Amino acid sequence: MGSRIFGFLLAVGLLHGASIRSYETLAPGEKVVAKGVVYYSEPMRFDYDRDGKLDNVVMAAKFFIKKTPKGYRGYLVRGLYDLDRKKALAYYANSLIMHPPANTYIAVSNVRVEGEKVTFRSGPFAYTFVDGGPGIANDSAVVHLRSQSKKLRLYGGDVIVYTNPKGSRAAKG
Repeated sequence: MGSRIFGFLLAVGLLHGASIRSYETLAPGEKVVAKGVVYYSEPMRFDYDRDGKLDNVVMAAKFFIKKTPKGYRGYLVRGLYDLDRKKALAYYANSLIMHPPANTYIAVSNVRVEGEKVTFRSGPFAYTFVDGGPGIANDSAVVHLRSQSKKLRLYGGDVIVYTNPKGSRAAKG
């Protein structure tokens, strides 16, 4: 348990007793198979710090999945992100993202990697991310809850599946 600063999000959370750093550190025999950061809302103008300036804020998600000798390990975290200051907004995100709570790292399970596509469960949701190449233009994301699915409109970021046969993205590790 604890807080870690990532290049993209700052968050506090639990992942089955392991630190977030252990999920992104590779041991011998492990390799990264998928990772990404996506903005799934248009920028919102919001004076969250009451300084009189409307800040550019987006809803964002980050995921990281690696293959280990015992299977897959990884996490997904969702929250609000200030585009101008390049920082996560832990407190304000909870009013827009209800369950699981915003900025909580949730372990992934039931991981399947097929070509440029990765699917997994994290909390009550299942996710499908497709790597369409560098950048976000041809990437896609779908969220599944029970019998309903919703394709997300992506506004920024990048989805990377290192086993993508169509790209030059070789497996890391």
